[in-house]
Amino acid sequence: MFAKRKSRLELVKERLGLDIIRYYSLVETVEGSARYIEYCVSKELGVTDCEFMYNLNGDSYYYASGFMLMLLLDRHGISYKDKLFTEYDTLEELITSSPYATAFGLSSHF
Repeated sequence: MFAKRKSRLELVKERLGLDIIRYYSLVETVEGSARYIEYCVSKELGVTDCEFMYNLNGDSYYYASGFMLMLLLDRHGISYKDKLFTEYDTLEELITSSPYATAFGLSSHF
């Protein structure tokens, strides 16, 4: 699930000398959770035009990718909200750890 992402970020590290892997995961988690909260509030208020939340272009990428990972966790009925930011710093750490990795049929060795 995260193998292509890691490969792309390793290429950035190799070519530009920037190790942005941790930064990427942290921004995705913080911005994605912000988008998730916006989505939940919008639903409560009856707002139906939420297509902007799924935009993967430009700076919105981090918001959308983190948001969609949270929706995926919700859709699978996986309880994670009390563990994110306490036991796990990023969504990627949470998803790739057991038992979450097992729930998604993922190897913990990406």
